Amino acid sequence: MPEIFLLYLLFVQVWNLYLSSRMSEAVDPVLEVSFPVEKATRVLHIALLCGQASDELRPSMSEVVKMLRDDSKLAGPMQPPFLPNWKQGSPTPSLENSTIWSSVEGR
Repeated sequence: MPEIFLLYLLFVQVWNLYLSSRMSEAVDPVLEVSFPVEKATRVLHIALLCGQASDELRPSMSEVVKMLRDDSKLAGPMQPPFLPNWKQGSPTPSLENSTIWSSVEGR
């Protein structure tokens, strides 16, 4: 499976968990020992901000560093245009139910 497709699926999953206020479900439970869920979800929220379509909507690196260092309220990200407009609760792509594109080359 192409790596870019896996990254896209991950972004879609995090986006949909963000929309349903369940972003903590994206955090691997193994990390909880050394990395609190609240901090992990904050990093995911910042990642969504960094994935905005327009560079004007994306934070600068100095803003990202500030967001990572303090606990100030984060802006809500806007849905990137490359994501389908799913309604909350509708099925979303996952590794289990995704269509994988492939090509067949002739001889």
